[in-house]
Amino acid sequence: MKQISLTTIIVVGLLACRNKADFKQVKKGMGAKEIVQLVGAPYERRQMGTAEWWMYRDKDLHVVIIDHDTVTNCVTQQEAMKIMTDALKQFDSLRKQPVTQ
Repeated sequence: MKQISLTTIIVVGLLACRNKADFKQVKKGMGAKEIVQLVGAPYERRQMGTAEWWMYRDKDLHVVIIDHDTVTNCVTQQEAMKIMTDALKQFDSLRKQPVTQ
């Protein structure tokens, strides 16, 4: 087996740290291809209505929300869950209102 030197391990580690995705650069209106170039491909994509949620495994667990090939939001998974909870509460309150004709 070929042995890997300590220098090689350090160089690879430094390159990996340098190439960390910077989600602060993700802006509304960017295209899906731009996002892949900027922060890489997501580990998972979830369809949510007309939008697609791109899930990332960075330290903050970011979600990039793409609708019709355009970024509409970039949040952490914790923030995304709050958005979903608020939307469900709003939907539920609308559902409970009497129907007027």
